[in-house]
Parts: sequence; C-alpha cells; structure tokens
Amino acid sequence: LPWLCRASLRGVTPCFGAVQFQGAPGENGQGMWNYTIRADGALGVGRIYVKNDDNDAEVYMLPLQRAVDMAIAKVNGIEFPELQDEYPFTSMTQDERNDYIRQVFQDVLINWLGLAFIVAPIFVVYHLAGFVATERESGISTLIDAMMAAPSPWLPQAARLMSNHIAFSLIYLPGWIASSMTLWSNVYRHTNAGIVLIHFVLSGLAFASLAILGASFFKKAQLSGVSITIIFLVLAIIAQLLSDPNTATVVVLSMLFAPCNFTFFITFLSRWEKQKLGADLGKVAPESPWNVPGIVFWIFLIVQIFVYPTIGAFVERWLHGTASSGRNIVTENNRGDLDPDVAVRLTEFTKIYSPGPLRRAFSFISKP
Repeated sequence: LPWLCRASLRGVTPCFGAVQFQGAPGENGQGMWNYTIRADGALGVGRIYVKNDDNDAEVYMLPLQRAVDMAIAKVNGIEFPELQDEYPFTSMTQDERNDYIRQVFQDVLINWLGLAFIVAPIFVVYHLAGFVATERESGISTLIDAMMAAPSPWLPQAARLMSNHIAFSLIYLPGWIASSMTLWSNVYRHTNAGIVLIHFVLSGLAFASLAILGASFFKKAQLSGVSITIIFLVLAIIAQLLSDPNTATVVVLSMLFAPCNFTFFITFLSRWEKQKLGADLGKVAPESPWNVPGIVFWIFLIVQIFVYPTIGAFVERWLHGTASSGRNIVTENNRGDLDPDVAVRLTEFTKIYSPGPLRRAFSFISKP
C-alpha cells in the first residue's frame, strides 16, 4: 500500500480506500475471514456527525465494506441481504457530548466572551437614560418638581426618578427573565436556574439605577443614551480584559460599577461549570485568581440599586436644579389664616437677568 497508494505530506493518496486481508477460512488454520479496510487520510473519517447521513465513512467506507462482504457471501454460497441496518455510535452519548461542549466553552467565556451576555440587560440603559435626558431638555422634569406640592423639595424629584425606574424595569423584566433562562438551559445547566435568574434581574435593576446616575450629567438628550451605553460596554470590556485580577481589584470594580460586577459574576459561574459543578454562592469559584464568593456580587448589586439613584438625584439637583431658599410650599398643615379660596399665591416673586460682559462693558451708553 505505501507504494501503490503513495501519500503526500498531508496524507492524501490517489486511493480512497484499500482492503488488506490477514486470513481466510482454511488458511493457516483460521476458520474465518480476517480483513482490514484502510481509508485515505483526506476523507475525514475521524470526523463523524451522527445527525448527518453524508459522512465520508457512510459515502465511501461502508459501501466498500458492503462490497467485500457481498463477495465473501458469494464465495461461501450465502445469500447476501439487499438491505443492511446502520448503527452509528460514538464514545459519548448526545447528552455527554453537549456537556463536553459546554465545559470547553467555559474557557472562552472566562477569557474573552463573558461580556457578550451583557447585551441582555443593557438595553434599558439606552432607553432610560435617553428618556430622563429628554424630560430634562423639554422642561417636563422641572415642571413636575415645581407643580407637585410636597412638604420637602426632594419628594417630587424622588417620585419622578422612582416612577421612571420602576416603569422601565417592569418593561424590560420579561426580557431579563427570558435571557437568563436561555443562558441557563444552554450554558449553565449544572447551576441552579434561580441563581442565573436572580443575577440577571438584580443586574438589570442596577443598570437602570446607574442609567439614572449617568443621565443626571446630561442637560440635552442628544447622544445621552448612546454615550452612557458605550461607557457601560467599555467598563465590561475592562473587567473582561483583566486576565488575572486580584481580590482587591475585583471587589473595587464590582462595588463601583455594575457592568464590571456583571462580567465578573459570569466568570464566576463559568469556573464552576467548567468543573461540571453547580455554582455555590457561599464559596470561591474553583481555580479563581480572586477570593470573592458569589453572594458578595449580589450584595454589591443590591446596594447599587439604591445608591446610584440617590447620587444621581444630588448630581441632578446640583447641575440642573431650580430650588431656591425663597421658595416655600404651603400645605394644609401650615396654611394658617390664608384664604382657602386662593389656589396659588406668589409673594415677592422676582426674576433677575444678569447682563453679559459686553452689556456691562458698554452700560454707560444707556446712562443719562
């Protein structure tokens, strides 16, 4: 065979197959036919796809074996069946194969692809940030804060921000649930489904809170949602590119930024899945360079859900607020002797327009 079917450096020969006989009935005391089928290395006989029926082994090798068996049956006077059953098999079952693929895929998630799953909760950032900035640009936020009678000037602002947060979170909640269940069923089958679900919901709520904080820096709606979304993606990429971060780095980034928290927790789940184990939130992930249990990431997310909007309210009030020390809200508790038929009363209400530098420089022109 090495001379008749001379192979190239790639193992390709002009023969698609050959039959090598080691023995036959009555030869050297043997009582059976003994042969081996040699296949060309270029046919890819080592790659069998059990769900297909056009593998090289089925197209070339099995027909060759059938022809040899048919010739043997004819020599022995045996009627060869017209149809034969094919029983393909591999060293693993389909479930074992899927499990192996998931296990190998975890290295990809740990090293560079874990941040891809952030696309599920990040859409609320673009939508919510743009909406809050649009309200501010159009004056609706100022109108709501001015027209809502409340004992404290913080209450109208808090009600406005909370209503936006709750409304958008409820809109995107079904998407977070569906995404988490899809990820669990295809990637993290050894982990409890509730862990993946809760993490996506907490991350989505934290993303919405951080969107409110980010939107507080924008007075105009143009590019506000795009800019904040890009910042989120950059933070997630930074967390993914850190090959072997230490514990302090992971704790600080996860505590300050929700996108980093999300990426690190995906890595945490992948390290457990790589060992074919379910994630344990109370323990450190196997072969992890940082010693942070999974529950710590959830604690950070819960804190971020409430802290981000609070900081955003302070920033918004500092940059865009309309409050003044001379503005008082009158409620039923402090009406006193005011006329009950008067709905609105303004006392010493003034508006001061400060002249520009050019106006101040030439103000003498208007003097008598």
